[in-house]
Amino acid sequence: MSDDFNIASRIASRFLGAHTFEQVSGKGSCNKAFVATGANRKIVIRLNNDRDIREFDKENWCMQQARALGVHTPEPLGHGMEQGWNYSVQTYEGDLHGEELADQPKLWRWLGAEAAKFHRIATKGFGAVLENEKTGHFSENWDDYVTGNLDALNSKTSCEKLNDRQIGNLEQRFESLASVRPVFGLCHGDLMPRNVVASGDRLSLIDWGCAEAHIVPHFDLREILREHDFEGSELAAFAEGYGVGLNEMRLEIENVILIGAFDLTRWARDRAPEMLAKKESQFHN
Repeated sequence: MSDDFNIASRIASRFLGAHTFEQVSGKGSCNKAFVATGANRKIVIRLNNDRDIREFDKENWCMQQARALGVHTPEPLGHGMEQGWNYSVQTYEGDLHGEELADQPKLWRWLGAEAAKFHRIATKGFGAVLENEKTGHFSENWDDYVTGNLDALNSKTSCEKLNDRQIGNLEQRFESLASVRPVFGLCHGDLMPRNVVASGDRLSLIDWGCAEAHIVPHFDLREILREHDFEGSELAAFAEGYGVGLNEMRLEIENVILIGAFDLTRWARDRAPEMLAKKESQFHN
């Protein structure tokens, strides 16, 4: 057996005692995942050895906060480090993924209704790194984020392939984000059917590794729009479940998409140049 398999089985023994064990293929996670079955229950064990342990800290915090508001998501049972591997243990919620469900409009309405719950979770700060679990404080600052990208519009290095018209358009859009005080909350960050599992009629939202403190509902909609059209049936069903009209906030959502893409392009220029061609194409309209 591989080291990760042995480590996961040892962790399962602490929670279940005697158990059967299998590795599973996740559809929405970069972690290794295992399902262990004991006498009375099943658990999921997730492992990684190349990421920050704070990711599991954040995931557990998100699940605890979401469950307190009635969101259907696994119960976190424990997390830590075992022989160089970060691990997280949570309740098993089912093995049928959302993509396999027949009634997709119903699923998207459910995703919208669940998002409306966890978007109310109070957060402080901004971004993807949970700095303080007790206060729900994320490590970045929204005003600094917007101002930093506005300042970058004056940089030849950041905007060497943009003309004056394009820069002026971006500046106007970013300033509109700076001129209002948006509503922040906890966003899942990958709110897709692949991160839903089903057991009978019960649905559960899994994998909070991409969660962020961000503008609601704009950030989660931004991520959905990476794979679905604004006018598509998925967005319509999501909006119905959420109880929101999307057309009224379309420009705001597009501005959030633009500043996120611009910020990522600046990051990629320094750290991942291979991402530039794809990201820069979003600004040349």
